[in-house]
Amino acid sequence: MVKKCFFFFSFLFSLTFGQRVIFGDDMSNLPGSWTLGGTPGNYWTQKSNRWFSHSHSVKCTPYDNYNNSVDVWMMRSVNISGYNLGVLTFWVWQKTEGNDFCQCQYSTDGGTNWVTLWQRAGDYSSWQAITLTNLPNNANRIRFRFYSDGSGNDEGVYIDDVILYGVNRTTTRIFLENGNYFPEGWTLGGNYNWTKVTYRYKSSPNSVKCSPINGYGYYNNQDNWIDRYFSLTNYDYGLLQFWIYYDTQNPQDSLLIQYRSGGNWFTFATFSGYANWTNYSYNIPNTADGLRFRFISDGTTTYDGVYLDDITFDGVSTPWIDLTTLSIDSPPGLVEFNDTVSVSATVANFSPYVIGTPVYYRIGNFYNALRIVDPVQPYTTVSVNFPDWIVTQPPGTYLKRCSTAYYRDSIPNNNSLTGTVTVVGNFDVGTIQIISPTGTIDSGQTVNPSAKVKNFGEGTVDFNVKLTIGSYSNTQPVSQLAPNEERVINFDPWTAQSRGNITVKCSTQLTNDINPGNDKMEGSVFVRVLDVGTIAIISPTGTIDSGIIIPKAKVKNFGNTNVDFNAKFTIGSYSDVQPVTQLAPNEERIVNFSPWVGSRGNYTAQCSTELSGDMNSGNDKASGGFSVRVRDCGIVSFVIPYDNMPVGEYNPRVRFTNFGTEIANFTARIRIGDYVGNATINNL
Repeated sequence: MVKKCFFFFSFLFSLTFGQRVIFGDDMSNLPGSWTLGGTPGNYWTQKSNRWFSHSHSVKCTPYDNYNNSVDVWMMRSVNISGYNLGVLTFWVWQKTEGNDFCQCQYSTDGGTNWVTLWQRAGDYSSWQAITLTNLPNNANRIRFRFYSDGSGNDEGVYIDDVILYGVNRTTTRIFLENGNYFPEGWTLGGNYNWTKVTYRYKSSPNSVKCSPINGYGYYNNQDNWIDRYFSLTNYDYGLLQFWIYYDTQNPQDSLLIQYRSGGNWFTFATFSGYANWTNYSYNIPNTADGLRFRFISDGTTTYDGVYLDDITFDGVSTPWIDLTTLSIDSPPGLVEFNDTVSVSATVANFSPYVIGTPVYYRIGNFYNALRIVDPVQPYTTVSVNFPDWIVTQPPGTYLKRCSTAYYRDSIPNNNSLTGTVTVVGNFDVGTIQIISPTGTIDSGQTVNPSAKVKNFGEGTVDFNVKLTIGSYSNTQPVSQLAPNEERVINFDPWTAQSRGNITVKCSTQLTNDINPGNDKMEGSVFVRVLDVGTIAIISPTGTIDSGIIIPKAKVKNFGNTNVDFNAKFTIGSYSDVQPVTQLAPNEERIVNFSPWVGSRGNYTAQCSTELSGDMNSGNDKASGGFSVRVRDCGIVSFVIPYDNMPVGEYNPRVRFTNFGTEIANFTARIRIGDYVGNATINNL
C-alpha cells in the first residue's frame, strides 16, 4: 500500500540549492584516482596526440587503433551522499565501429552491478561535451568502459576533463508507476492493450507489460502504446526514470519511447533485443506535454516481450546561477619569445549560492588549461591561476579567452572574456636564393618556380612567402621553420608567355620581422622566342631568260635572340642549302644559293628556313612561280640567191624561223661579195 500513496499524490521535496565540484580531472596524471582493468595489455592509457585541455587525455587503448574483442574500463570511487544528485560532465572524441561502444556507468554497490548512464558507438571525430544530469546520490563508483566486437576496428575513444558536481535542486513528483494500479492515469491505444502482470517485475508484485499475456510472449503484428499527459511549464525540464526488462526479436520488434511537443511525437530511445532489468534516466524538455511507450512487432517470430517497472517522472527546478569572467589579468598584451609567462584571470559569482565551477583559459589553439575553482562564495570574486605559458610560438597576435564553464549557468553570455596577446622577439627570416626560373627559357614553357628561405632568428616560426614573375603572383605558407633552417619552397606552375627579360621577386612575410632588409630577393629570367622565316624570294621571279641563274631569298629573325640556322632553296629537282649565322633579332638578310641553269618552262621556287626549336613554323616558307624564256631566231634557208642562178639583178631573200618562246623583233644583215643588205623583221 505504500506504493499506492506514491501514485496518488504529487510528492514535492526540496533541498537547499547549491552546486559543488566533487572532483575534476584533466587527465594529466593518469591513473591518479582511477583504477584500470579489463583485457590485459589494452588498458585505458594517457595520450598527448589528442586532447581538449592541458595537452593530455586518456584513450581506450595504448595503440593507434584499438584491438578486436577487448573490454576495458577505468573506475573511481565517488561520494555524493550529501547532495540531491550528481552531474557528470566530460569531453569525448570518438571514432569507432558501429558495434564498438564507449559507456559511462555508475554503481551503487561498490562495482558489483553497473547502470549505464550514457553509451555511444560510431564516428564522432571532434571534441564534444557530454553532460549527464541523473547520477543518483547513492552512487559510489563511476567508470568509463569500452568494449569491441570481434571484427573491424578504428582509432578509438579519448576522454578529457571529467568533472563530477554534487547538486542540490528542487524536484516535484508528477507521477510514479509501479504497476499496482495500472492503467489508472494512462491512455491506452493500438491493437493490443498494455497490461499489469505478475510474471516479471523489478519490485514486487507487479510490472507493466507490452501485451495482454501474463506470461511469456507477445503477439505478431502488434502496434500498441500507453500515453501519459502533463505540464512542465513551471519547470526547467522533466526527469524520466524507469526499469526495463526486454526480450524481443532484434531489430524487427522494438519499444519506442517518445515525448509529445507541439502536437508531434519525438522518439528519444529505442530498445530491441535482450537485456535484464536495467535502469535508465532521460531529461525531457519543458515544451513536452506527453510521454508514450510504444511497442511494435512484425509478423514473424515472437519472444518474451517488454516489461516496465518503477516509472517515475519529476519536474525539475534548478537554482539561478550566474558566474562570469571579470578580467583577464595575465598575460599582458605583449610577451617576449622564450619567456615564461604567468596566466591568470578573475571570476565572480553573482548568485546567492556557494558554487564550484571549472574555468578554462585558452590562448590561440596551443594553450587550453582547466582549473577547478571551489568554493566560490556568493557575490564574491576569485583570482584563478593557471599553468605558466612558455612562449615558443611564432611572432604574431593570438586570441586569449577565459571562460567559466558551470554546466547550467543562467546567464551564459557573460561567462567568457576575450583579449589578444602579441608575441615579439628576435624573429628574422629571409629569402636566400631564387632557384627557378632563372637563365633562359623558351616561350610557352611551363616551369615550377621555387625559392629557398632561411630562419635567421631565434624561434621556430610560421609565415608566408610570395613569389612574382611579371604579372604572375603566388603565395605559399611556411610552417615551423626552425632557427637556422633553410627550406626550399615550391610555388604554383608558371607558363612563360611574355618575351624578353622578366623580373623575378621572392619575399618573406613574417609578422614582426626585425630585419626586413633580407626579406626580398630579385632576379630575372630571359624568355627566349625562336622564330625565323622567309619573307621574300628575290630571284628567280617573273619571266627570266634561260641560262645560269643565282637563286636568292630574304630571311628574317622574328625572335629575340641571335640564331644560326639553314635556309633551303628548291626549284623542281634543284635543291641547295646555305647556312645563316648570327642573325640578330629583327634582322633581315639576303641569302645567295648555288647557280641554277634554267631551261624553258614554268617553275615554282621555294625557300624554307630550318631553325631547330622554331616556335612559329607558319612563316618558315615562301614560294612563287616563274617562267624561263628562250630567245632564238635563225636562218632556215637562202631563197635568193641560189646555186647556178642566171646573171641579173636580184633582191636577196632569206627564210628565218623563231626557235624561241617569245615573239621576236630583230635586224638581219646579208653579205654577198661586196654586197651588204639589211632588213628588219618584226613580230616573228
